[in-house]
Amino acid sequence: MEIKGLERLKRKARNLQQLDELRGEVRAAAVHVMGKIKRYPPASEANMPRTRVTDGSVRYLPWYERGYGVRYPSGGGRPVSEQLGQRWTVRSIGKGLGAVISNNASYAVFVHSEENQARFHGRRGWKTDKQVLDQEKDFVAERLQVGIRRELQE
Repeated sequence: MEIKGLERLKRKARNLQQLDELRGEVRAAAVHVMGKIKRYPPASEANMPRTRVTDGSVRYLPWYERGYGVRYPSGGGRPVSEQLGQRWTVRSIGKGLGAVISNNASYAVFVHSEENQARFHGRRGWKTDKQVLDQEKDFVAERLQVGIRRELQE
């Protein structure tokens, strides 16, 4: 990613506290990326009741209900959902010139991490952090360019 004007901006700014426009664009870009990664793919067979037929007999299987957890065909279940989609945050770092997007659900790393995503999550359409960043890098670069241009105009 190439950001133009950064050196000139460094010379102009007496300190990093002055870069309000750029700080706002960094946050806006991070919120945009967070909005993309937190999107759920369409429900799959894992999210609905299903059966398996073996040797002529029908077996009813448990399923995962989003927002609740494991549901059993006999009724009831285990409410183990940590509300993955609601646990995303954006935190500013480096005096607001950087941002961290995170999710504190214990299983988020197995759903969204490029290095640790369970294969079945990828097959069901869950995007990894790297996939989303690769898709949105042009948007992020443009937001940063906008912030730098605004700072240099002042």
